[in-house]
Amino acid sequence: MPNVDMLFNQLQKRNIDPVFIKSLVQRFTDSIRMIRASVSSPCGDSASDQQHQPKKQRRMLGPGEQQRLATEVCDTILMQAKERFAFTQHLISTTLLHGELFPQHSVRFPDSALETTVEAYPMLNQAKLKTELSLIYENSEFKACSGAVPM
Repeated sequence: MPNVDMLFNQLQKRNIDPVFIKSLVQRFTDSIRMIRASVSSPCGDSASDQQHQPKKQRRMLGPGEQQRLATEVCDTILMQAKERFAFTQHLISTTLLHGELFPQHSVRFPDSALETTVEAYPMLNQAKLKTELSLIYENSEFKACSGAVPM
């Protein structure tokens, strides 16, 4: 679905937080629901449309069929958004290893991002991960890194 893909691309920012993600997804689903609700009134008059269009061998859909198809499309978009963005907590974990944020993290440790990461990946040991990340943030060699490969 292109609309859901566009939303997904907006979520690929480096400085994201759970509140931003939830609000963006909620705003998107609310917009689709409003479109779905407005579909009940068909657009245009089929008789006047036929006068202005050249002769084509197309089957004209009735208002009931157009409404059903539009509702089905909106339902598909809502379902795709729910499936794709049900698990977004793992996106927060990327902020822990983003090299450009290391100077900020060395001054103030990102506890909320760490807690969200441990919720998303329960197999992680929070205390050990916090210690290791603190060492990375304090090390001047890592502050110049950008990306996982140089690390």
